[in-house]
Amino acid sequence: MKRRKIAAAAVLLVLLVFLGVNVMAVADEFVGEARSLSVLSVSGDSATVTRGGGREVKAAAGLPLGQGSKAKTGAATNLYLKADEDKTIKLAASTLVEIAKASAKKLGIALKSGEIFFNVEEKLADDEEMEFTTAQTSLSIRGTSGFLRIEEDGRVLLHLLEGKVDWSAGDKVISLEAGETGIYTPAQGMREEELVKLNQLSWEDLNGFELETLLKDVPPDYRDDLGLSEEQISDAEEKAEEMLRREESKAQTEESQAESFAQEYQPGTGEGGIIVEGREPVVEGDRDDKDMVLEDPTEEPTEEPTEEPTEEPTEEPTEEPTEEEPPVPRLIGDEYGYHYSATTDVDGQRTESIYSGSDGEPIDEETEYAYVLKNRWDREEMLTYEPLWLVEYDGEYYAWTKEECEEYGLPIQFMPSAVLLEAR
Repeated sequence: MKRRKIAAAAVLLVLLVFLGVNVMAVADEFVGEARSLSVLSVSGDSATVTRGGGREVKAAAGLPLGQGSKAKTGAATNLYLKADEDKTIKLAASTLVEIAKASAKKLGIALKSGEIFFNVEEKLADDEEMEFTTAQTSLSIRGTSGFLRIEEDGRVLLHLLEGKVDWSAGDKVISLEAGETGIYTPAQGMREEELVKLNQLSWEDLNGFELETLLKDVPPDYRDDLGLSEEQISDAEEKAEEMLRREESKAQTEESQAESFAQEYQPGTGEGGIIVEGREPVVEGDRDDKDMVLEDPTEEPTEEPTEEPTEEPTEEPTEEPTEEEPPVPRLIGDEYGYHYSATTDVDGQRTESIYSGSDGEPIDEETEYAYVLKNRWDREEMLTYEPLWLVEYDGEYYAWTKEECEEYGLPIQFMPSAVLLEAR
């Protein structure tokens, strides 16, 4: 039997060579599933894994994964994946990833939604590849650590903690080093896609998941690189807890709304199920004798009474009500909106300001305008460089996003990244 297997393998090898197939690539595919890849641990109650197109199962430590597997987390849940002995991937809450490639020489992780933290402790061999992708971007990893996040509006953020990477989107490529941030903005309307490198990363720029990971899962020297001193750790821990509570509350609210929507609009009884006078309407052809009204054959005709003519009352003309014009939103200030700037100087002093889009002039922090804008940024944990437009609508002031302004046809402009960086 053993000789037959060897002979069959030899015949297959000769055939592949004859057909001009890359034998090394084929061999890599055959041994691909042997790569060590599994669930390391789960924190929370809402994590699932789908393997090889099969059914979804609850994630548990030690569960093996392979090419085509998917891992998903819900609210207030983190999932740790382990590849080989030196690669760790942590999924934030409400995140979905797919193992796009898992061969002996290449590991590919596709981030579908949410955010991941990745840590590759040892530099990859020259013939080994590790790649993270989103719908539009590709990130090649050698020996690197950082965060990769997809925003709700389609933008992708990369915070690099260690190492150096080349990040590409189509024909655009940028290089990032430790402590730097990059952002990808997809094309929309007349605006082309953008891939730019932003300012130096500070711990105060991190969201709840990133800050918690920085405090718990990475070496202490990374904190120093982001300007987080020992004296600030307790403040950072409180900030991370508060941000995570807000993120969890938001996620749970969205899940609850989605469930309510699904229940409200699920297939129901339709018009045929409406109760009329205490009884359900009877479908034609499905009547019971008790639902039928029989005519009495012995019924004698009755004399109809003669109606006396009555004088019709004259209708007095009524004044038709005039319809009030619906309120129309009005843009306040610059067509480029307002931006929120937060910087930390060498002495650790943090400066915050809100400034008008094109001219970069700060606005008075004590005004109602500043309060409305800052409240929207804080409530939704928006990025400090994400613009908002101030709008007056029906006597009230609101801070609207680009999408909300466009929904009402307001004449806004989106500031190019180069101008935005110069203004900051």
